[in-house]
Amino acid sequence: MKWEAFLQTLEKQWGLRPSIEALLLLIGIQETGELSKRLSRDQKLRLIDIGMCVLLEQAGYMRRSEEKDVWGYPKFRSIKPFPYKNPYQQQQWIQENILKYFQQQG
Repeated sequence: MKWEAFLQTLEKQWGLRPSIEALLLLIGIQETGELSKRLSRDQKLRLIDIGMCVLLEQAGYMRRSEEKDVWGYPKFRSIKPFPYKNPYQQQQWIQENILKYFQQQG
């Protein structure tokens, strides 16, 4: 499935078109199981960060640590440099890896 088709499918299901940040937040929520309470702005930002780290982890750029942060969320560490410096390339990479993540989730 291509990015645009993926967004259209979600828009039909949810009634709105999600941003990349919203999808990263969703990945962070899925990975932490964080659904039970109202999230602060800082927690949402941390969950977006976790979503991005999960994508980097599945591509071999990061590894999940045994450590947890103040909210009990996993910490990650870099294991090799991310090669894409150009913002366009970064966005393309993120889109491709969001698709891979959700395809793997079924």
